Amino acid sequence: MQNTNKGFISIILAIVVAALVGGGISYYYNTQKLGQKIPVVVADFETTLASKISSSATSMELTSASTTAGSNLSGYLCFTIETEYVCGTASTTNPVYIESMIRGIDPIDGDLEVASLKEEHRRGSSVKITNHPQLTILTRIMSGDETYPNALTYDASVVVNAASATNTIPNLQYVNTVATSGAAFANYDTTGIVRLATSSQLTIGTATSSAGEYLVVPSELVHASSSAKALIPISRTTGKIDQGWLDLTESFTFTGATAFASSTFNKTLQVTGTSTFATSTITNLNVLATSTLTGTTTFGAIPILPSATPTTDYQVTSKAYVDDKALLYFEVNPATAGATTSNNSSGWVDWDLGSIISSAKAVEIFIAGRPDNAADDKAGVRYNGSSISRMYPADVFGTAGEGWNLTLIVPTNATTVVETYGTPTSWAEGYKFTVLGYWR
Repeated sequence: MQNTNKGFISIILAIVVAALVGGGISYYYNTQKLGQKIPVVVADFETTLASKISSSATSMELTSASTTAGSNLSGYLCFTIETEYVCGTASTTNPVYIESMIRGIDPIDGDLEVASLKEEHRRGSSVKITNHPQLTILTRIMSGDETYPNALTYDASVVVNAASATNTIPNLQYVNTVATSGAAFANYDTTGIVRLATSSQLTIGTATSSAGEYLVVPSELVHASSSAKALIPISRTTGKIDQGWLDLTESFTFTGATAFASSTFNKTLQVTGTSTFATSTITNLNVLATSTLTGTTTFGAIPILPSATPTTDYQVTSKAYVDDKALLYFEVNPATAGATTSNNSSGWVDWDLGSIISSAKAVEIFIAGRPDNAADDKAGVRYNGSSISRMYPADVFGTAGEGWNLTLIVPTNATTVVETYGTPTSWAEGYKFTVLGYWR
């Protein structure tokens, strides 16, 4: 019987051990890792639950949230409810309420939830702030098993320098100093320190900082589109520069070969090189070099050409050039004042025709008279300043004592002056000279 009881007890122990092992397995697989967070430590705090909580509750109400110093709980805190460890945040509106709790905290890992350790607690259950899990969390953080939740800082009196132990944790100031201490300034041959340039420095082309580092372009000053500040253009994904980088209200000078498809130029376009225009509207075109127009060109107004004289067959001529070469005849009324004169001086006499002709190339003059001696009487007209004795004896064109006349065409110059010649005749005034017309 005793052996039978021993066997029965053995069976019971095996079941208990199996349960414990199973519980252990459940313990390790039914857990939740929540990450490290250092709780606020409050000494000698003890109270009770104001109401019952279930094993799945994530908040609880305390009977009191007052510390021994008379202040209320605040922030993230950890508690022991009977044998269960929990952590949560005191409500900012009513600190007796602890919210966002984690339950069943592992006795070794201070912020790991274990489902099997979560319990139901009755109203009036003891609630204390104990060393666990605060010390456990700190121990794991200090041992490197967890990470610090915030950046660590030294007191201002702590100095870290080259004389400190090699395993000292350095501060940011020391790291920055060591990182740049003794490093060379970068140049075209040496890797080293540079400094980011400001937009104003880029605008005036500043090469180095006041300390001597070469200035480099920061990415925020490089854009595909322009704005109202100094920037460096970069092409769009098409490989083209955005048109917004150009001030299209300014005048442009193209000195190389330029091709325009369909364009409208509202300002002066000055072309000094070879240019090709398809369909373009140009307000003011100034061409300083050879240009070739291969399509139909329509002028809305008559173009003004230079005063230069054309020298080859297919050069465009101006009206002034055509007028200069063409001779148009203009008749003159003999009754016009100044259109008639006489000469019996047996010498060349200037005759100013300025009141009759204007910019004439040649003038037609009628000569009439009655020679007394056909062999000796003479009359003529010549170009002003000519040395040619352009006079004609009367016996060639008439008989002595009879009427005699002759028509001559004489070139003129800018002074519109010609010279007349006549000998004395039976007419008191000698020979008469009358302008019939002129060419210009």
